[in-house]
Amino acid sequence: MARQQEQTQATSEELTVAQPKDVTLGETEKVEEVRPREPTLAEPEKLPPAPLCPAKLILFCCNLFIGLIGSQLVPEWMNSDTYSTWKHIVKGITMCCVSFIMIHVGFHFDLDKSDLKKYGTEYLVAMTAAGFPWVFCAIWFMVALGPQHNLPWQEALIAARFAAPTSAGILFTMLEASGMKETWLFKKARILAIFDDLDTLLLMVPLKAIFVGLKWELSIDLLFVTILIFLMYRFLHKLPMPATWPAIVGYSVSVACFCEFVHFLSSSDLTDPRDLAETIHLEVLLPAFTIGCVIKYDDGHGNDVHQPNQLHHDATLTDMPAPTRSLADMVHADTVKTWISAVFMVLVGFSMPSLFNDKHDSSAHRRLEAASGSSSETMPAGEIAMHVIACSILMNVGKLFP
Repeated sequence: MARQQEQTQATSEELTVAQPKDVTLGETEKVEEVRPREPTLAEPEKLPPAPLCPAKLILFCCNLFIGLIGSQLVPEWMNSDTYSTWKHIVKGITMCCVSFIMIHVGFHFDLDKSDLKKYGTEYLVAMTAAGFPWVFCAIWFMVALGPQHNLPWQEALIAARFAAPTSAGILFTMLEASGMKETWLFKKARILAIFDDLDTLLLMVPLKAIFVGLKWELSIDLLFVTILIFLMYRFLHKLPMPATWPAIVGYSVSVACFCEFVHFLSSSDLTDPRDLAETIHLEVLLPAFTIGCVIKYDDGHGNDVHQPNQLHHDATLTDMPAPTRSLADMVHADTVKTWISAVFMVLVGFSMPSLFNDKHDSSAHRRLEAASGSSSETMPAGEIAMHVIACSILMNVGKLFP
């Protein structure tokens, strides 16, 4: 018994020694258990908010208004021949700028080839967004222009079709200038705007067939669009082509020159004096967008990085090549894009027809122009402005569907 009591006393002493000095048996304080920290999922990177008053947006808006004012003043300062040349120059540079912008849009276009059915809904939305403004404006042209200016239904359908598509160049330029390039809205607008213009190009073929009859030249538009869609789908971001800004400028000029050359061959009296072929007008939007889609573009600007030359360990300073800087290295790509976009907005304003002068160069298809004829009475500028406002309202209301 005595030995058991000694062992029990010794055990209690050991427990007492094992306790910290500041902890007693009667305390209610509990020691927190240290648990291993559970791994957390990486949070998605939050995009910086768009600026409240973007400087680029203000610059582009001012340039647009400068161009609109200039479009009404320039015809007063030029004679008919000079003004016609001026309009052709403005048109050519505008086409190059649109091509440059659309190539950049194509760089960031992605297509989920495993689920193409979802794009059927996108195309349906784009078709209604282009169809309703077309129908509304066509009805307005048939009944609201006045007895002397109301158009027959064939001419009204063709004229109203130009009021239907979205101006993709202005849309993407303004959205990017407002800091919305990485938003869901920009990505959705990119798909809908492309489908919108594609629908317009396809529908123009039967409309021209109704007006001028079935012509073999009309099939060129369908063939051209089909080839571009196939190339876009087959080689989406697969071709290792240069993507520096000088190369993009070269692509843009080439697209604009090709489309304008085809138009010249089919519309000029020099190349077709007997009027054997119908005018072929190819838009630059779709081919430029296709070029941007097929280029294997690196978001980290990998195409712009020049790797230094590898030298042998026995090489001397004389073996080292002199450093060279290309034009793409001397001027940043974002700076070039900003300036081209700014020039584009001015040219868009200059493309506005004059409200106070009739020095308009004839750019219509020859057979369309011959069939429609020209009205001897000119609509006053006030009425033109009123109809422009009315059609703008109808176009925006039509864009709200579905």
